[in-house]
Amino acid sequence: MDEDDTHSNSSSETSVAFVKEVIPERPVQAPVPRVANPVPLVQTQLQVSDNPSTQPSDESTWFEGALSKDESDKAHAIMASKKGTLEMKNGDIIHNGRILKSGNAQMKESLAPLSPGLTIILKNLSSYIQLTVFNDEWLIKDQKAWSSRTTKSDKKESGEARIYGGEAPVEELTIDFEAWGDCMELFCAHLVSCGWKPVADRFEGHIAVVKKLRKDFGWMVALRYCRLVRQGVMRETVDKSIGNYAELQETLLVEAKTTAESYNERHYRTNPYAPGRPKASVCPLTNKPKSSTTTGNSLTPTENRHSFTSSYKGNGRKGRGGSFRGRYDDGRKRDDWKRDDRYASDRYASERYTGNRGRSRSPDRRDRNGNPVKGKKARMTNAIRTEWN
Repeated sequence: MDEDDTHSNSSSETSVAFVKEVIPERPVQAPVPRVANPVPLVQTQLQVSDNPSTQPSDESTWFEGALSKDESDKAHAIMASKKGTLEMKNGDIIHNGRILKSGNAQMKESLAPLSPGLTIILKNLSSYIQLTVFNDEWLIKDQKAWSSRTTKSDKKESGEARIYGGEAPVEELTIDFEAWGDCMELFCAHLVSCGWKPVADRFEGHIAVVKKLRKDFGWMVALRYCRLVRQGVMRETVDKSIGNYAELQETLLVEAKTTAESYNERHYRTNPYAPGRPKASVCPLTNKPKSSTTTGNSLTPTENRHSFTSSYKGNGRKGRGGSFRGRYDDGRKRDDWKRDDRYASDRYASERYTGNRGRSRSPDRRDRNGNPVKGKKARMTNAIRTEWN
């Protein structure tokens, strides 16, 4: 077979196509600006892909006594809801929002409890509480008065309806320096127990300021200044902020000095409003006599001697008035005398009222024959008849 035959055979059986390869043009890359401290992309991706549960957390935010983050979260949840029980790994038990310590944990020093209303106010610092409330003797009496209250009265009144269980405490502007110190100490202790330790710590500086004011301006200026500061702390403000009362407050000091001077209190070394002192009969809030204030606000009920039900002796028999009906009224109706045969006449008598003749209270009571029986007039008539005979 020659070469020509081979080419002819191959061309007759198959066809050959020629394809042109097209290479796409490369895009022009813009120059990338250089960064001073470039962040590697590999490290950023690794940080995002890490599991957050494996990241180390701040143990200072964990629940006290918790050994893991999971246990701390469960403890916080039960304390917030106040429902459920959790036995921690350290032996403590959390039940319905209360923590039962394990081991040899000691109880803290007991404080005389406040009333429910005072406890709510102190926990929120929403209203002012008089300083003389924080007195051990008064708190014990108040607790006893609360325990003796009946359940019926508790249903009628809510927790804040009645703040004091018994009598109200004495006015705080009548106490001396020694009593003030004891009350402030107990006041700070109750603040700490209600979760206001930073507030109680600042009151330590306030106590030092009051002691200095007592030496410089007298006790009444210092006491009024302390009262103004505590009123500013124990209230809600618009911006929710409280000034640094651990330092001297110039505005409140000027107000306290002005009030003390207008009430003539500056020259007294002790409290003049205390019992037995020169101004014991004067109200320290208004500088007016207590008697006039008490008389103007109190009403003493007086007995109406002219009342039909009055027991006054001048109103006749049994206190029913001075008229004839008032003196001799026996409770029957006005027209019953006609049928009662009270005046010895059977004209209006009936079987129904015949039995009432013996109980008649008429001064001229007579028998069926018309003769007076018993009574003063009956005796006089019998005496006259005896003389005639």
